[in-house]
Amino acid sequence: MSNDEVRTNLDTPPHDVQAEQAVLGAILKNPRAVHQIVDKLVPEAFYDARHRPIYSAMLALVQQDIGIDYHTVASELVRQGSYERAGGLVRLSEINLATPSAAHIEHYAQIVADHHVRRQTIAISQTNAEVAWRAAVPVDDMLAMAQGAMLGLSDLAGMRVSSSTAGESIDRWLEAFSSERAANDQGDKMVGHSTGLRSLDKITLGLQPARLYLVAAGTSVGKSQIAHQVALHVTRRHGPVLMASLEMSDQELTARAIAMETGIPAEALATHAIDEREAAAVLAAAEKQHSDPLHYMDGSDGLTTSQIRSRAMQLQGQGQRLALIVVDYGQLLQDSKGNNSSVEDQTLVSRNLKRMARALDVPLLVPVQINRQAGSRVSDQHPKLSDIRESGSWEQDADVVIGLYRDELVNPETTKDRGMLELNVLKNRHSGQRPPSKFKAVWHRGRYWECADNSYADADRTRIPRGVAAAFAPPEEQPSRLPHAD
Repeated sequence: MSNDEVRTNLDTPPHDVQAEQAVLGAILKNPRAVHQIVDKLVPEAFYDARHRPIYSAMLALVQQDIGIDYHTVASELVRQGSYERAGGLVRLSEINLATPSAAHIEHYAQIVADHHVRRQTIAISQTNAEVAWRAAVPVDDMLAMAQGAMLGLSDLAGMRVSSSTAGESIDRWLEAFSSERAANDQGDKMVGHSTGLRSLDKITLGLQPARLYLVAAGTSVGKSQIAHQVALHVTRRHGPVLMASLEMSDQELTARAIAMETGIPAEALATHAIDEREAAAVLAAAEKQHSDPLHYMDGSDGLTTSQIRSRAMQLQGQGQRLALIVVDYGQLLQDSKGNNSSVEDQTLVSRNLKRMARALDVPLLVPVQINRQAGSRVSDQHPKLSDIRESGSWEQDADVVIGLYRDELVNPETTKDRGMLELNVLKNRHSGQRPPSKFKAVWHRGRYWECADNSYADADRTRIPRGVAAAFAPPEEQPSRLPHAD
């Protein structure tokens, strides 16, 4: 039965034995045909119990670089212990006789693969229904399980690996090149979205779709602050942003955003220690942020990558083309499958995040915690790639790694960089300046601003507020928290 026909017999799950025979027969007649469908089909895709071991044996022969024919397939079936279950040489002969030619193997393979997805959908739906009927699992957990299972089906349906001709790749590249040209003509010299930190944009060429960006630092250095600052910039300049925080509620994130907008310290907002002028600034900032397409996802009770991906897909389905996803912070995601070690759990998380970025074609910004052993180094406590290398595959999966360092936390008595944050691009896989590439930002009025003497900064275009030196003045010399009107 083809995919265009409507099934009327609902006694058995969707399947097409003739299509399965056509696939296996085509491989027996033309062994090279297996390479056309090996990325589309797994043995479990075959409904007929005799066909699964036959296809599995064929794949095993391909991996061993052994030619496929009656006898080699039969020998492999014997080796795997599935000769009788597969029907032996008799079944292989029947399949070969029932297949007139090796043509159209991709068409038949698609039918088999689609029916496999349908059967999996039925099985998952039945499981979800049973869980709902039993009412023993909290609703949020039940929905997360259901969404995760269905998203896994999306990956199964999209498992096909394809290649492109040089001409097709050139056409797509030219299309992207043309769309980027307008921004570059304005002097931004970027490929992706700007971050609000020009030096970082010059080094990385902006936040680019389908890429994983890590902000690596120790505790209380500023990785969440930088990520949130970038999120606010992107949502105003480029479009909707989804920010999932596993440490802060949406109210706490909103308070920090207001602090960044107004320059009023978060503690002053929390205790209402503000004057009338500052109160007016808070209301103005709140009104401005009210229309920002920034979506906060509260993960203080725990989140998985599938939940974040599901929410992102919901927003995309509502017509909101996400410009950025922020996950703060990565190691707190709960993607564990049971008895894995912590390293295996973290590898699963980083791989899932990378897959999510590629599947949604959205840049993903993830603060991550570096190993605590980094703070015990005597000579140099700047973050290194090795500080995240031992925590799963974060370094391997990341496209860009940005290390953060504050000397005042390491050398509080002797530092000359009080209020300074050093950003060091430790890994830059695809483009821009080769690492290491460093620049500094200064804390002032609730956010970090680039220093004018950065080697990557344009002195006439760097966003340094007038009077920024006040950030280093003693408390009694500090000016008003709000700037006077010019």
